[in-house]
Amino acid sequence: MRRLALLCLAGITTFAAFGCEGLFGVDFDGLGPTKAVFETEAGVDAAGPDSPDSPSCSTEEKSCSGTCVHLDAIATGCGADSCSPCPTAENGIPRCESRQCTTACDVGYRRCRSGCCASPEKPAAAGTTHTCATSNSGALYCWGANDHGQLGIRSTDNRLTPAFVNLEGGTRELALGIDFTLAAMTSGAVHAWGANTLGAFGNGTDGANDYRDTPFPIQALSDIAYVAANAWHGCAISRSGFASCWGYNASGVVGNGSAAPEILFPAAVVQPEAFVSLSTNTSHACAVGVSGALYCWGSNAYGQLGLENLTKVAVPTLVPNLVSAADLAAVACGNEHTCVLTRTGGVRCWGSNRLGQLGIGNTEAREHAVDTLAPSSASRQIVAGDDYTCVVSSSGAVQCWGLVYGTVSPLGAPPDGVLRPNNVNLGPAAFLAAGAHHVCARMLDNHLRCWGANSAGQIGDGTRTDRADPVDVPFPN
Repeated sequence: MRRLALLCLAGITTFAAFGCEGLFGVDFDGLGPTKAVFETEAGVDAAGPDSPDSPSCSTEEKSCSGTCVHLDAIATGCGADSCSPCPTAENGIPRCESRQCTTACDVGYRRCRSGCCASPEKPAAAGTTHTCATSNSGALYCWGANDHGQLGIRSTDNRLTPAFVNLEGGTRELALGIDFTLAAMTSGAVHAWGANTLGAFGNGTDGANDYRDTPFPIQALSDIAYVAANAWHGCAISRSGFASCWGYNASGVVGNGSAAPEILFPAAVVQPEAFVSLSTNTSHACAVGVSGALYCWGSNAYGQLGLENLTKVAVPTLVPNLVSAADLAAVACGNEHTCVLTRTGGVRCWGSNRLGQLGIGNTEAREHAVDTLAPSSASRQIVAGDDYTCVVSSSGAVQCWGLVYGTVSPLGAPPDGVLRPNNVNLGPAAFLAAGAHHVCARMLDNHLRCWGANSAGQIGDGTRTDRADPVDVPFPN
């Protein structure tokens, strides 16, 4: 006899899930996992699968209360051993996918560890040499490199300041690769534009000369709440927590187990449980599950998967000896390193460290997690670029380390990076968007400030001058 107890544990959100309950000190978008725990307790009765002498059911069914029920039936727990109904969540409805109980979040919400949380109202994202963000009115603007139409403005001219993108409907999430852009809409559709290099569009074709300078929908995707991108591949997570990826499949970064160099249509990621967030870089990716467990896959040449070895894997694999599931809040993937944020505000990192991107005071690579910041840092968001990492604290203070800019002088000028977290002279930030070599911050008053590399105008201040200090972006409110 068993009963189902729902445990909701507090945690810390990422930028992608920002804006659920409040800004500081309150459950930022589902900072804690909701997980089902079955307990055996005398005197408590609950539905369960029938005994061995129950009616014989097909392989597509199980027996509950003397009746064969389909393994996709929500009312009897899908494919679970129990016959209890799938649990419900506020702002969502129960759903059965891949014979697992999950939750389909309402429009405007996405999966988070406490159930369903509001999507960000003003998303922003940074790529290799371009940047995009939404204004207070919800209009989308992009700037920087545009040689393949990645700004979506009906031309291929670079723009040194924000340029309006004619994209109808509310933009929920943004993700930028090297020369393409993805936008997840409030409708659940995903739009793409830019170059289709190595299948980045997920429409069954590929080619760097196949480019679009205006947004168009990816037909194979719907019901999407979250997108991620890097290099020439993209990923999406549905409102019920199931992921698909496509495009350049370096070292198996698409996560479907295939060794094919390109995956031209969105392919289901082989995931052990529903995901609440996903971070990816050129050739590896990591995702946080609803249980709080971390899974990584792809290249592992520098130990960036955290598996305590250097073996690449083509499907999501549980990262061992990290933190307890209840304590993991978010993950950020750099080019060859990975960092996680704990629910208590600490930071742990692993992988390549040749430029100090682990923030531990030396340049030794690590195949397992090491402590970068103690919980006393009160970090609440973490992002990573190619060779750097940044966090935002509960007060809005920003710290960065590795090869990045961010104080009165350039940080990490080659060949040496900043080996420990360094304060950025910025002011209180709401959240960060990390590009390959530049960073943008949405400030508490909603204006944008950016710094770092600026060869194509990706900073957005009207110049191509690299910026060691954050500068204001002339961004429409």
